[in-house]
Parts: sequence; C-alpha cells; structure tokens
Amino acid sequence: MEIRMKMGSDDRRKVEVRVEDPERAARGRFPLKLLILSEFAPRDEWGAPTAEPRRMEVDKEHFGEALKQLAGTVALKVSNRLGGPAKEWPVLLPLNGIKSFHPEAIVESVPALKDLMAVRERLVRLRDGALSDETFRGELAQLPGGADVLARIQTAIRSRPAEAPPREASPPVPERPPAGGERDGSLESLFEMVAVPGPAPDAGPVSTSRLDHFISDVISSGRPGAPADPRTIEPMIAELDAMLGLQVNAILHHPEFKRLEAVWRGVKFLVDRTDFREPIRIELLHAPKEKLGEIFEREVFQPESKGAAEAPVSVIIADYLFDRSRRDIELLQELAGKAERLQAPLVAAAGPAFFGMESIDELNRLDAPATLFDQTEYVKWRSFRQGSASRWLAVLLNRFLLRLPYGPDQNRVKRFAFREERSPLWGNAVWGLASLLTASFAKTGWCSEITGARGGGVIEDLPLWEIERGGEPGQSPLEAPISEEHRIDLAQSGLLALTVRLNSDAVVLPSAPSVHRAERYPDPRETALSAARAAFPYQLIAGRLSQVVGLVAGEIGEGKSPAVIETVFTEALASFLSVSAPGAIEVQVKEGEEQPEWYDLFITFRPDRAGLAISAPVGLSLSLRK
Repeated sequence: MEIRMKMGSDDRRKVEVRVEDPERAARGRFPLKLLILSEFAPRDEWGAPTAEPRRMEVDKEHFGEALKQLAGTVALKVSNRLGGPAKEWPVLLPLNGIKSFHPEAIVESVPALKDLMAVRERLVRLRDGALSDETFRGELAQLPGGADVLARIQTAIRSRPAEAPPREASPPVPERPPAGGERDGSLESLFEMVAVPGPAPDAGPVSTSRLDHFISDVISSGRPGAPADPRTIEPMIAELDAMLGLQVNAILHHPEFKRLEAVWRGVKFLVDRTDFREPIRIELLHAPKEKLGEIFEREVFQPESKGAAEAPVSVIIADYLFDRSRRDIELLQELAGKAERLQAPLVAAAGPAFFGMESIDELNRLDAPATLFDQTEYVKWRSFRQGSASRWLAVLLNRFLLRLPYGPDQNRVKRFAFREERSPLWGNAVWGLASLLTASFAKTGWCSEITGARGGGVIEDLPLWEIERGGEPGQSPLEAPISEEHRIDLAQSGLLALTVRLNSDAVVLPSAPSVHRAERYPDPRETALSAARAAFPYQLIAGRLSQVVGLVAGEIGEGKSPAVIETVFTEALASFLSVSAPGAIEVQVKEGEEQPEWYDLFITFRPDRAGLAISAPVGLSLSLRK
C-alpha cells in the first residue's frame, strides 16, 4: 500500500512508505536496527580497496566471525626494525577476533618474531632453573634454524678458555652462516640479518651486536655443562624484548593496521554495550568512503525503499570523518536526503579537516568557533542547514580513546616486556552516540533518551590518557579538551562535540543538536518549538513513529470505516511502541477534502506523556485509500 505522509510543522516534506509484506512483522515491540557504514576490510599496499560491499549482522556471539568474514587477512609492508639490507618487510596477519590486534597475536603471526619469542621463552626457563643447559640446547635445536643456533653456542663455548676471567671486550663476531633457500622470516634468516659487525641499518636505538654474542654470554663460567648465570641471561632477554618491541610497534602503528583496529574496536565497543536480549539488531556494511554514495544507493536505499528487508533500518551510523570540501558536504547532503526519505536518522562525524585544521585541539585557539562558518568555505554547509534533510543528520566531533596504550604499568603484555609508542588509538565519536542509542532503546523502547547526566546521555567507563589543560596536568578520554562555551557555540552551528570534565572517565551529552538550523519566529514559543523539533532526539522519535505508522497502514487494508481505522491505529501503535499512557497517542480520521476516495489521518504523539524527555509533540499526517 502506498501512503503519503507529512511530518512535524514542515509542510514541504512528503514521504512515501511502501510495505511489501506487513505480515512478516510480529506484533510486539518494534525492533531497533542499526546499520553501520564503515570500511571494514583492509586496503592493499597501494591504498586501494580490496573487497566488494558486503552486509552482515553482528552481535556478541558472532563478532569474531564477522571480523573474519569482512576483514580476513591484512597484508602490510612495514619498516624493517630487525636490521639487514631490506628497508621494508612484508607481513601477513590473519584477523579473526579482537585479540588479533594484540601484540602477542602479532608476534605469533610473524614467523621471525615467533622464533624470537621461542628463544626468549627458553632463556627465561633457563634463567629460572626450569631448563638445564643440555635441555636448552636440545630444545633450541628443534626450533626452525635451531641447528645453526646450537652450532653458535658450541662455537662460543669452545672459543672461551676454561678458567678465563670475565671479558671486558666484545667477543669475535660469529661467522655468518651460508644463505640457502628462501628467507621466510625464520630464526635462521633472522640471525643472518643481524649477525653483522656494528649496528644494522634501520635497527633503531637497539644494538644488535649483543644478540650476535648472546650465545657465548649465556654460559658464565665458560665450562660445558656449567649452570647459566641469571645475570648474564637477563640482558639477553631485555635485548630480545627490545627487538620484539621495535618490530611490533612498526606493525601496530602501520596506518592501515591502526585504521582497521580502530574500526573493529569501535564495533566491539558498541556490541559490548548493547543488550541483545532486547529486539536490537546491528548490521555492518563494508563501504569505502570514496564509493559510499553509490554503495548506499544500491545496497541500502533501493532495497529499503522497496520494503525488501525483514525490518527497516532505524538509524544509520557512518564511521567516517568528513571535511569541508564540496565533495564531502554534497555527500552528506545526499546521504541525509535519502535518510529522510527512509525516515532513518543518520549519524556521522567531522574531523579536523572540517575546520581546516590539523588537530581538533586547535579549536581551543578560537574565541568563538562559530565565526569559522562565516567563511566562504562553508557556503554549501550553510545552505545545507536550511533544508529539511539536515534535520535527519547529526554530525559529531572529538574522538575518544578506544584502549589504553600497552606498557608495563597499564594494559601490560604478558609474554614479553613491551611499551607502545605514544600514539593513542582513537575511536570515532559516532560509536559513543550509537552506544547511547541502544542503551536508551533497551531501557525505554525509544532511542531518544541520549542527553543529560540522568537522562541517558553518559558514555562512561572510558580509558584515560594524560593531557594538560590550561597548564594543569590531568587525564581525559577525549582527543581534545573542548570548553562548555565552545560546545554551545558548535551546537548552534549544527555540530555535536563530545566534552568531559578533567579527570573524569565519563562523557556527558547535555544536548544533541541535529545539523538543521532552527527557524526563528516573532512568537518566542514558536521559536522554542522550532528549536525542539530541530534536536536530533526529536528526529529519532519521528523516524520510529513514521516507520511504525507505515507498517500499521500496510496491515489495515482498504474498506474500513473511520472509527475502525482510529481504533486499529491507536491499539497497534501502542503495542508496537510499548506506549500505555493515556493521551500519548491520538489518531483522527477525516474524509479527504481534496480527494474523496481517500481518508486523511492525523496522528499526534506526545513523548512527554509517554515518559520521554522530549516535550514537543510529533505530528504526522497521511492519506489512506478508502
């Protein structure tokens, strides 16, 4: 059935809703379906997308499977920090769970690092007395390339006098083993890379000469069969840790690996904070940003417009950072326009480039960020804010920390001593808002309760990092400190900035503006009502209401009297929306004034009477054929 709708006070907006098979929707709470748009798959070494668009559902139980199916394996070329002639080192890393991004998983996936770890673990056991010298030799011989290592140990022992005093000078460099076969990153090829006099190229601050000589230093007395001295083993373990750390850092902070980790930790953040016992579904759609417009049209807008999905998309989350370029603003306009037609609010984010800056922190240098939007670069943005589609879009800024950096004091790596380079892993602000949407729905059946410290607007228990604000050191979960004055200024410009108090792990959303610039009227009450209808929570309510109305209209069929239509709509809406408060839903049916063969329906939902924070009534009108 085709339904003609107009929502709120904007008479220019008309929405067509088509319900192909309304019987598929079981009576009960209408489900919430979040559609996450992001680039979930890795790019190749030239930066080109490698995977076709793919859409799949994710929850707590199937997170690992989704990661494996959408991401699979990432191939990187990283800086060679182990020394040798090669400046870059190809690595292939399987991604089948969130632990795949952990340093220990990286070590296990890279043969050379795995072999280094095997030597380290045996040295630890030798140091602790859990291995004898002979057992250590035997286990080392069983490693890939172990015969070469054992030969080095034996050569080092034979080269030292039985009762020699402790050496002051470095021992002779062992002879380089002959090269043979492919250098597959095994221990043998690794020692071939590092067994050279002097420091190796690209080896960083760690001296590889100690590794060249560590075998002869393990045996303190110089006599075969003598126990190893822990004091000589500890520096060897530390040297192995340093080499592992250098190479793991190079992989961990490779731009593509870091991008993928941020995307999937964002998904994990949302999934972990969603109560799937409620009728909540989360779908992921792989879509590189440069192809987002065409993918959205083909994979989302067309099937959703035809009612092909079992349940319509409720909210769309776009995990990208948009800038102020004409291309990006037009893309946001296009997506928001289609979101309006689908009655599915859209959440996106702005990066520093949206303000012509390198860092969000640069906003603090401005007295009033809103003055930026008077510049010619924002002509398209100002025009976009005037249109009705902008009501359906929220644009956030200020990323939050997804995990603590690895180090000895926090987020410690157990198998080796590792300290991550200071380069935080930031998560798109959209993940924080998405978690509030699912939490609000689980609690109230609506996504609108996302503002205020007591109203569901708290994103809590976030990791913290050290910052300085106004010369005062402290901790914060956010990328940049944004003052309350700047937050209000940005909100008036159509942006939702995440802010936090110093030394707090909880972000509070005092308000949630949409991009839309609210109309002003001579009557202050009309202006206040216009501002309320421009808030994003209002659109979250309006979108859900219109989708449920479309479903009920598809079920009701033709040939019903006005009284029957009113009763059916009132009861069905109350059931689908879990609203029992009297006066919250009002349905009026009248004869069509312009088209006698149609009924005109007027539906009013008063959120405050249903216990929600929104005070502005949501009005919706539609026409049904008699």
